[in-house]
Amino acid sequence: MEKEIVNQYDDLYTELCASAKKLTRVQHYTNLHAFESIISKGSLRLSRIDLVNDLNENERIHFWWKNKLFVACFTYRETESTGFWSIHREKGVMLSFPTISLIEPLIYSSDDCSQDSLLHITKRTDLKHHQYDSPSDWGVYDTTFAAIHYTKDLGEFIYEDEELKEFFKGCIMVGFQKDFKRTKFPGLIKSIAWDHEKEVRLRVGVRPKGPEQSSTCIYYPHFQYLYIKLTEDTLSNLVVTLNPWANEEFHNEVRNILQQNIHTKDYVIQKSNIDGTIR
Repeated sequence: MEKEIVNQYDDLYTELCASAKKLTRVQHYTNLHAFESIISKGSLRLSRIDLVNDLNENERIHFWWKNKLFVACFTYRETESTGFWSIHREKGVMLSFPTISLIEPLIYSSDDCSQDSLLHITKRTDLKHHQYDSPSDWGVYDTTFAAIHYTKDLGEFIYEDEELKEFFKGCIMVGFQKDFKRTKFPGLIKSIAWDHEKEVRLRVGVRPKGPEQSSTCIYYPHFQYLYIKLTEDTLSNLVVTLNPWANEEFHNEVRNILQQNIHTKDYVIQKSNIDGTIR
């Protein structure tokens, strides 16, 4: 029975990743200021998961991964969302990206995506490395592009790691070391109350180059954001939808930002399909 449950979870994870990769495009709602930054710098920001709109999400993540997960959030809704528009109002835009540009991208610690800020894949521990303050002291452990799974029972995805518990049986352990509870698919499970978002995420997990913990604490990164570089091809294939309240002045602002930063003219600017229907 336990093996069947594990296989069931594995099948779900595979399904979430496969569903996201089947999408041709995904949408990202943002404001004009962030839009200008995305276009001018040619990069898209991932936020540490404790900074996203579901304030309780980080609390459901096992302490080992707290503050180590970063996400960029998109939606695969085929129709525009009045809920998303209401957040950004008259300064909002919806960006439509080709999905292929978001699968296994390189990860950077600065928005200019310079080579010096590239975070390398880090799977092994360097026992001689004991610095944790700089982004260069960290590396990418995992990059996942997947759809969010919505559930009525968040507790269904919390379990106790029996193998780890058995491994440390008889050992003297203190504080956080006694906690063997784990969460399946951290950053990819949300309450059914959020299912209207139809969310898909780029999730990046980081780990230090050195030991991940001492006898008294677990090390966490001090930085709040990571970035992926948007190629010229990605920017050229961008579709920008203006908010339902957009006037000619706003339209011109958006067009000027694109013209000043993207050399080709293949991008598209379009009006909202729900223009004038929400207040």
